Amino acid sequence: MVQWMSISTGFEPDMPIARDFWTADDALGYAPYADAIAAFVRHRGTRPPLTIGVTAPWGAGKTSLMRMVQERLDPRADRDRWTATPLRLSDDARRSLRPKRGAADEPVTNRELLARTTEPVPDTDDLDVQPPHSRRIPDDEWRPTVWFNPWMYQSGEQIWAGLAYEIITQVTGRLKPADRERFWLALNLRRVDRQALRRRIYQQLAERFLPWLLWLGLAVAIALIGVLVAIVVPPAADALRAVSAGLASVGGATFVAGSVVAALRFLRSRAAVPFGPLLQVPNPVQAAAGQAGAGMKGAYPDLVPDPRYESRLGFLHLVQTDMRRVLDLVATERRPLVVFVDDLDRCSPGTVVQVIEAINLFLAGEFPHCVFVVAMEPAVVAAHVEAVYKDLASQPAAPTLGWRFLEKIVQLPLSLPPPDPDRQRSRYMTALLDQPRGSVPPATAEPAASPPVTPPLDSAEEPSASPSSPPAEAPGAGAADDAGRAARVRLLEIAIRRRSPVTDTLAAAALQAQKEVLPEAGDNLLPETSEAANRVLVGLYSDDEARTAIVAGVPGLDSDNPREIKRFVNLFRFYRFVVQQQQLQGLPPVSGAEIAKLAAFAIRWPHLLAEAARGNLGRWEQGDVAGAPILPTPLLNFLRTEPRIGAAGERLL
Repeated sequence: MVQWMSISTGFEPDMPIARDFWTADDALGYAPYADAIAAFVRHRGTRPPLTIGVTAPWGAGKTSLMRMVQERLDPRADRDRWTATPLRLSDDARRSLRPKRGAADEPVTNRELLARTTEPVPDTDDLDVQPPHSRRIPDDEWRPTVWFNPWMYQSGEQIWAGLAYEIITQVTGRLKPADRERFWLALNLRRVDRQALRRRIYQQLAERFLPWLLWLGLAVAIALIGVLVAIVVPPAADALRAVSAGLASVGGATFVAGSVVAALRFLRSRAAVPFGPLLQVPNPVQAAAGQAGAGMKGAYPDLVPDPRYESRLGFLHLVQTDMRRVLDLVATERRPLVVFVDDLDRCSPGTVVQVIEAINLFLAGEFPHCVFVVAMEPAVVAAHVEAVYKDLASQPAAPTLGWRFLEKIVQLPLSLPPPDPDRQRSRYMTALLDQPRGSVPPATAEPAASPPVTPPLDSAEEPSASPSSPPAEAPGAGAADDAGRAARVRLLEIAIRRRSPVTDTLAAAALQAQKEVLPEAGDNLLPETSEAANRVLVGLYSDDEARTAIVAGVPGLDSDNPREIKRFVNLFRFYRFVVQQQQLQGLPPVSGAEIAKLAAFAIRWPHLLAEAARGNLGRWEQGDVAGAPILPTPLLNFLRTEPRIGAAGERLL
């Protein structure tokens, strides 16, 4: 039918299909959660190592939320391609790695590599980087980030290697090429035989002389032939001897000149061509697949004297050393590296357990300056864990082994709520369906070009034309736009602080500041105002204000386990951050007692969060359990106590 209409009328159907892809443009109302997570990570009281679990069903927008958090912590240089902002080594680090000859911004040359074989190896223990100096956030709020998709490394032995490889390559990949080459050269020179490397460089240099040596040999051979002919033909002996001597002289001079030029060209050329493996990260994924050292060891078998380098275990030990150096480069206790782990629930059961065990290695203190943000559907992940440990899961004493396994590594479990049907859901549908259209031309006319569509200035808060496509910035937006926005945020922050707000009055102070600084903005908070209020909020929040509610809520846990109490306090703090964000959006406050009771519910009965998030919590409080899963008696008794948390659950779960 469509084909017939197209042929007979010239009608061409326009049926755009939105692809299933993440976006950093908020069309689901997740911005308050992204702001809260970013503020929680930056807060002075947050100390790594830490794992934040973002839990929601498949397709709920977990990846998009994490991309929004990543952008708030580590702004992108190009939102179209989602490329990271380049990093620069500190001045002290560049001086430590700088060659004695040549500029620090130039790539490593063969001459520098030759000199490094006799010089002391630069110390890499105290190297660090400068913040990227983004106009979007102050330097002290920047946190380095890494993105890890474990399903790309489905082999169990590759998981740890893959995680290490992503951390190493994504961090060092942001350095300037020259800085990156010298960083890896300093590390790799510690594990190679430098005398063997020196001999290898001389061998490469000698190979450049070979063509000119052949030319010299040919010239000498021709000269000898001339001398022999001169003996046989006496009348022409003088002329032949003169020609032979001249040819030998020219051949020698040409050999010397050509060899000097070849040597200078080789010494000035980039070392990455003949000695690339020395200037880049080893690939631990190849090691985990049984190809350890395939790059450096395979190319230069005489450079690596340690036979353990060829073994899988020995190679991964070197990778751990490299990762520790890389983490020392960018991560500190006050500025931890934030690792986003996506699509954990899409992995096979064995892979899920391997990822959890890899994260546990960080939490155990081996690499302490890291914060993990893990997206997952907890019921699926728990089922995968129980499938791997089915013998233990079948024991009567451990009916929820998978959930206990998650509780061990996730200190802050966050349940992502579904979109509000009256606000976010309609906004999301509008963003999906209201695609820009050009005018319909007559059948005989040339198609008219669609008018240009200019996205809003701050696309992180407004829905784009297609939120299922990768994020894009407004055409023409550049340094001037970023500088203007940063100036507005700063003025708003000053105006808010001048009113000396507390957490409960911050929303009103932010609105008053907006009316003062941007009187034409109206009564709805602009994204710039929300950002300024968030900066103030980070400094305002204190457990002292919520101490009474926290202490009163602890008995609701029905547990004296220190880990459970710590998880409860973390979740309480996060819910407080979210409520503050929602108050900035005009929603009413939620009492500390309600937040404490809701946090206790989330910690004690995590397997019921999905059902509670569907609006069932209020029904259960009223005794309506029709159609609900079997609710334990302690939960029913818990819900009968005050305060009621049904309304708070609809906002926070």
